[in-house]
Amino acid sequence: MIKRKIRVTTVILSAVFVILLFCCLKPCKTYEYEGNRVFVTGAEAQECVYKGISLPPGVYRVELEYRTDKDLVAYATVSDNTVITGGLLTNFENFYSHLGRTNFEIWVFEKTDDLHLDVHYNGEGSLYVGSLVIHETHNLWTMIMTVYLFAWCAGFAVRHLIRLNAEERLSREKKIAIFWLSGIVLVSSVPFLSGLSIPAGDLGYHLSRIEGVKDGLLSGQIPVRIEPKWLYNHGYASGVFYCDLFLLFPALLRMVGFPVTLSYNVYCILVNIATACVSYGCFRKIFRGNNVGLACSALYTLSLNRIYKMCEIAVVGEYTAMIFLPLILYGLCKVFTEDHKTKENQNAWMALAFGLAGIVQSHVLTCEMTAGIIIIFCLCYIRKIFIPGTFLMLLKAAVMTILLSLWFLVPFVDYYLTQDIHVKHVSGRTIQADGLEVSDLYVFFVKVGRDAPDRKAHFCCFGGILILCLAVFLGLWITGCFRKAQDKDKRLYSFGILTMLLGFGFLAMSLSVFPWDQIQKTNALAATLVSNLQFPNRFLGWATLCAVYAFGCCVYYLQNNARTVLPFVWFLVGTNVMTSGMYLIDYSICNTDTYTIYNPAGMGYGYISGMEYLIEGTDYDALSYAQPRIGEGAEVEGYEPKCLGAVLTCKNTGNKASWVELPLMLYRGYRAKDMESKRELEIIPGENQEVCVLIPQGYAGSFRVKFIPPWYWRFSEIISLATISIFIIRKTMAFKTRNAKA
Repeated sequence: MIKRKIRVTTVILSAVFVILLFCCLKPCKTYEYEGNRVFVTGAEAQECVYKGISLPPGVYRVELEYRTDKDLVAYATVSDNTVITGGLLTNFENFYSHLGRTNFEIWVFEKTDDLHLDVHYNGEGSLYVGSLVIHETHNLWTMIMTVYLFAWCAGFAVRHLIRLNAEERLSREKKIAIFWLSGIVLVSSVPFLSGLSIPAGDLGYHLSRIEGVKDGLLSGQIPVRIEPKWLYNHGYASGVFYCDLFLLFPALLRMVGFPVTLSYNVYCILVNIATACVSYGCFRKIFRGNNVGLACSALYTLSLNRIYKMCEIAVVGEYTAMIFLPLILYGLCKVFTEDHKTKENQNAWMALAFGLAGIVQSHVLTCEMTAGIIIIFCLCYIRKIFIPGTFLMLLKAAVMTILLSLWFLVPFVDYYLTQDIHVKHVSGRTIQADGLEVSDLYVFFVKVGRDAPDRKAHFCCFGGILILCLAVFLGLWITGCFRKAQDKDKRLYSFGILTMLLGFGFLAMSLSVFPWDQIQKTNALAATLVSNLQFPNRFLGWATLCAVYAFGCCVYYLQNNARTVLPFVWFLVGTNVMTSGMYLIDYSICNTDTYTIYNPAGMGYGYISGMEYLIEGTDYDALSYAQPRIGEGAEVEGYEPKCLGAVLTCKNTGNKASWVELPLMLYRGYRAKDMESKRELEIIPGENQEVCVLIPQGYAGSFRVKFIPPWYWRFSEIISLATISIFIIRKTMAFKTRNAKA
């Protein structure tokens, strides 16, 4: 009977999937409207250009023809006051003099008969608005199919857990872990369940990164190295220097039709899930206890520093890297404190390798700090390193990290050494003034945002509970409580002593009194490394992890030696997590302005934060959408722009070589080739570091400019792909072998 129900359910679900697939393949409609509107120069206007438009539910791409001689003097909006709240989603679209046509999305979730398009004009320059074309897309159905598949997978997982519980194969420990981890994730994800965006410091830049990955994938780049539409279609090499691997998922959500803010919020929720689960797994194994693992996971996931960096400044790379910090600490702990010959510790190097690879591919600056931390651990355990087994584990971790990250490291090093990038010229930027005050470290209730004083322009927080964790561990150590422990526990506590000292050291390095300016003046290397850190509060990520480890050691000790004190410890931790972490979450939602970005038009294509990856000498303010510029004697008869390239038909009627300058940022890899003879044309830097193609005397024909990654980039990608593939295959085979024996 049960099997029959399963078969019937499967057939119904499959039928629904086929129907959705059919809807995704059906032809799309196009709605065309003729118009001709000339705005009076010098007179501000807000005019409804098209009204009474009828559309069925769907996701549409809007193309409005216009002509203007100035950028950003007008913009278009689409609205309908008759639809329900949330029934129409869209942002405005700015007008640019060299585009001549809008290209933005609108989401319509109910039938509308009174859709109207308004044009807002500030009176500067000339403005003409012409025809309107609305293209239906398949994105509504691809969105529904994605939600359907997710619900299907979630239902399957729940059913599997119910079956395991019925068969008594789900232990009480696992049930407790699932319950509390779900609660931790739910609390930490409150800001991202509202459907809104909190105006955090770097949010615009990282949303542009997501959009850049989407645009790169749609243009055929795999992996995405240069985001094609950034810098007004000039292209920006953010993907070379700031790895976008973990942004693939929100970029794929954008590709199937989900709005920008929703895609980012889903990513944040997934980061919270990963952080809670990884930290729980690592601390549970280190301290050999489920409850300790859950407490450490709650303390780490809901730490003030992590919540602040997610909600208030949105440093995506930094809080993504915090997923992998517990893996590194776990790997170091196992390698230096446990017997590598035991079966359970033979694969400890894998945690270290995947943790390091995760940090390399999420945040390079965290990787810079982590490298220094690993060196400190190695120096402190120098005698242990020369034990063959330990050295071999460290070597395997290093090799695995390099192989997994080679696809990113090769282009990164290549461009850093061969391109004159702006980030190489910021060694004069000082960071000490952005350090914290001592009082900032142990606050319990945080107030940030517009009301913060100027000295806290880069304010961050650590939390009194974590200071207390370090202090309690220090007290237990000073009073000699760890001396009578067993050898196995002594190694755990000795590792904790080093971790505690590092934690206090990181706190000191985050303060404004730490002599960063003096260190920066010592030599060129120190100047570059210190300047690249940007803010001393970056050390609070590792300080948080060290404090959580110290807390785990304290709980582990009290469990074995002073059980009567333990309930008070749990009460203290619970109270502080609920007051501090949740207070910051509540403050972030209720005391800051919010907004929602649905399509890239709402954030533009020109913002690049600190311009770190721009070619030195580029005048950023001079960049905008543009047509090719030509030299004396050159004539362009046809121009077809493409992502990271163009096809041009031109001739040179002059008596010497000429040139054509294209609106493309000249990163190394662009090549120009005649489409008939396949002869390459020389490319040189243009006036504003743009692609400038030299046109020989007497040339007449068509040539294509295209970005082509070097062969060794591709080779590094193959190595990394082969490494992860071999690892997955071996683990799958080992899993099948264990099941067969069982």
